[in-house]
Amino acid sequence: MRTFLKCFCFILIFSCSSGDDNNNNNPSCPFPVTVLFNGITTTAQKVSWSGPAAGNSYTLEYGLAGFSQGNGTLINTPNTNVILTDLETLMDYQMYIRSNCDMNESSIWVGPLNFFVNAGDCIASNLSVVTIDNTSVFLNWGELWNGDFSPSSWVIEYGSFGFELGTGTIINTNNNDLGRVIENLTPSTTYDFYVKGNCSNGGVGIFVGPETFTTPN
Repeated sequence: MRTFLKCFCFILIFSCSSGDDNNNNNPSCPFPVTVLFNGITTTAQKVSWSGPAAGNSYTLEYGLAGFSQGNGTLINTPNTNVILTDLETLMDYQMYIRSNCDMNESSIWVGPLNFFVNAGDCIASNLSVVTIDNTSVFLNWGELWNGDFSPSSWVIEYGSFGFELGTGTIINTNNNDLGRVIENLTPSTTYDFYVKGNCSNGGVGIFVGPETFTTPN
């Protein structure tokens, strides 16, 4: 039986919140702008933004839609992008972000910013691994699609356990076969792999995974 999923698009609208910080209205520490959300798996979102030249770091707080600031998950980062992980699929979230310009100065909070963790179109499901020998495995998966556009091909990305998406080995299939043999692996080594679909309408799904496996000795 096929499960039909619907893909939704959202327009991001945000406001500035006074929050609880005494330094919120400091004009010497501008707040982050152009905050973008990009679903990279069914449980992870990449968030990116543009920060002020004076910004040394950034603080993010996020949680399920409607959470109160102070009760969310906090992230501090020197970068202008971060990946939010362990999210719940098909749930609405909100996030706040501010710039930290030095030990005593920070911007106003920007938020709440709304994002949705989507299951996507043409996505893989039930990832599994069959061991062939100590350097080869057969990666296989099922498929979920929205009823109009089935997967036409797949993208596999694999690498050592815990690797970051975008840094692994990428394989593009040219058909809708629900599996692929991976060779030339290292014995007694743990790997992760992800799979995403390319839809027959030209759309692209999002990565599902990781599925973890270890090659025999």
